[in-house]
Formats: sequence, structure tokens, C-alpha cells
Amino acid sequence: LEFRRVLFRSDPCDMNCDGAVNAFDIEPFLGILFDGDIPCDSCTGDANGDGNIDAFDIEPFLVCLFG
Repeated sequence: LEFRRVLFRSDPCDMNCDGAVNAFDIEPFLGILFDGDIPCDSCTGDANGDGNIDAFDIEPFLVCLFG
């Protein structure tokens, strides 16, 4: 896995930028994590807020999704 530096975004778990965090955000999250495909905003995906998109964002993303 590689990581990308990102800027802060108000809801980094809204991966498809539709204004909601739900099951439709899972596929775009996996795309950005494994393929580097940024779906709509270069700031999405940094679920733990450390400025990187990497494996450390998986658990916080799941908390956003199901928490």
C-alpha cells in the first residue's frame, strides 16, 4: 500500500461526496486505498485525520460507517 498526503475535509468518510456516509462509500474507499482512485475530492479517505490515506484509515472508516 502507498499513502497520499491530504488536506482536512469536513467528512472524510463520505467517499462518494453525496453528503451521506453509508454503504455507497465502501467501494470508493477501497478504490482510493488500493488503487489510488480518488472519486471526487482529494481530501476524502483520511478517516483518522493524520494527513495520509493508508491502512490506518480502515478502522476509523468502519467506525464512521457503522458507529
